[in-house]
Amino acid sequence: MKRSVGLLIVVSAAVLAPTSAQCISIVDFICRVSTLSMLCASVTQVGIGTQLNSGNWTVFAPTNNAFFRLGDRLGVVLGNPDVLAGVISYHTVEGIVNAEDLTCSGSLEMANGQTSRTECRSDSIYQKGQGNGLGAMPQVVASNINTCSGVVHMVDEVLLPAELGPESQIPAGCKSIADIVCESSLFSTLCTAITQAGLREALSGGSWTIFAPTNDAFARLGNTLTTALADNTLLTDILLTHAIESVIYSNSLECGGTLTMANSQQTSTVCHADSIFQVANGNEASSLPQIELSIYACNGVLHLVSNVLLPSVNESEEAPMTFPIVAPMQAPVGECRSIVEIACSTENLSTLCSAVTQADLVGTLSEGSYTIFAPTNIAFSNLGATLDTVLADNNLLTDILLYHLVEGAVYSTDLVCDSEVVMANGQTSRTFCENDDIFLAGQGNEATALPLVVLVDLAACNNSVLHAVDEVILPML
Repeated sequence: MKRSVGLLIVVSAAVLAPTSAQCISIVDFICRVSTLSMLCASVTQVGIGTQLNSGNWTVFAPTNNAFFRLGDRLGVVLGNPDVLAGVISYHTVEGIVNAEDLTCSGSLEMANGQTSRTECRSDSIYQKGQGNGLGAMPQVVASNINTCSGVVHMVDEVLLPAELGPESQIPAGCKSIADIVCESSLFSTLCTAITQAGLREALSGGSWTIFAPTNDAFARLGNTLTTALADNTLLTDILLTHAIESVIYSNSLECGGTLTMANSQQTSTVCHADSIFQVANGNEASSLPQIELSIYACNGVLHLVSNVLLPSVNESEEAPMTFPIVAPMQAPVGECRSIVEIACSTENLSTLCSAVTQADLVGTLSEGSYTIFAPTNIAFSNLGATLDTVLADNNLLTDILLYHLVEGAVYSTDLVCDSEVVMANGQTSRTFCENDDIFLAGQGNEATALPLVVLVDLAACNNSVLHAVDEVILPML
């Protein structure tokens, strides 16, 4: 009996799948979806990107949460290139296998030579690896995402080959903290930073605990990252805020306790529900570094964190805050990304990415010169039930999105307090300044929900620029 899983993403397929005019490869798709960033990094690390970008392939794509569910085992897998390569190839099938081709209790031959098995339970479909236990079978949560080089199905657990089963021993592949950081694509920015600060040799020996920010964590700093990389003293201070010269495993962290870091500053361990955060004095409440997994090394342990730990600044040395905080960051030649590519590769802008795609504005924003005041995911969620209404009405959605656009590049230095800005839908918005904050208020925004500009001057291709706001700018409806 065959059972189709094609209806699992009635909504998601329309948002995620590229149109023929925007046809992209499997790897390009994976690396544009924020919830697949760990798979993107892994595919890059094992070097099979070129292979998946040509021919016809089926990929069962584990989400970031799927990787995190491996717990401490993930650290060992990421630290052993051969093991990682085997795991990634166990998620690929040569040829096109659509959801309707999957057969309950049938098997598929994967690219590593082993088979996986399709299991059906109620209305759910699972693709079980030989090493997966019955309590951790990968469920297909999104199916039939078509690309130029094949089809992608998203799964909520990692498919484990036979050698990584519950009773097996994963080869340790013991490496130093420095080697793990610099051999994993997840930590390429951290590798650059520790090398520039002259800390790589120190982290190759001794005994250390490192709270390791991922590339995404560094990217969330925006232009502040450029400032840090240009100031070696500041960079070193930030990095030492992530280091302790002794080994502290996650089960030794105490809720409400403090740790003395290598720069002598204190960080606090904060527990909320089932999550643990390690918070430095300079972290704001909206960007607390959450510990997502631990990776064991020969000379200590890395705790992967979702945000950079920011040290406090001596008040006597702190310059008066002005707007903008940092200067515009121009995109490097040959490496620039369009506004859409920035939005669709930034986790906190994933709702905007989906909305722009649904409203068919991808081509417009990829080719013209625009300024976008980009609402974060929280900004959209603040709409509550109104968001569902907006997404169900494409004309309304398009009008709201155009109300976040200005034709041409408008940097933060071009914004004038208490002035009008003509938006792409023909209506005007208005800037308001309060202390060191600047707001861009739409004609439909209430006084209690004015959109605050929280990130400025992220340059894109075609002389475009992105600013992030914490509320949706609402036109007069």
